Amino acid sequence: MTSAPKALVTGASGNIGSKLVRKLVQNGWQVFALSRFDSFSELSAVTTIKTDWDHGIEFDCPKVSHVFHLASQTSAYVARANVYQDAMTNVLGTISILESIRKAKINPHFIQAGSMTEFGLNDKLKLNETVPLNPSTFYD
Repeated sequence: MTSAPKALVTGASGNIGSKLVRKLVQNGWQVFALSRFDSFSELSAVTTIKTDWDHGIEFDCPKVSHVFHLASQTSAYVARANVYQDAMTNVLGTISILESIRKAKINPHFIQAGSMTEFGLNDKLKLNETVPLNPSTFYD
């Protein structure tokens, strides 16, 4: 008997993160949800690690095989209005997660979500890894 695969999902209470957590659980995964909210109390396969990006991220990373990093500040307007805070949230927040992984002495697959805005204005109906990046705003 093999044990269930384990994943850490950051931004687990967000739109994409909450759907991913539920899909992983449906497929037999044990999930550690890094989130400011405990949105999964009804799911026994989910352990919520409560944290708030606005107040720094420090946590003991569980032994996982995958990290799905979906948490970020996503407003271009907020990014432009306060570049320092945007960098603190997105860049240093990501570094904090990577540091927690390093301290746990694990080497999980690390999947970081981007956004379609990285491709700029584009007339393609489908975007994938072969389409060149063409950021057109500060946030991109």
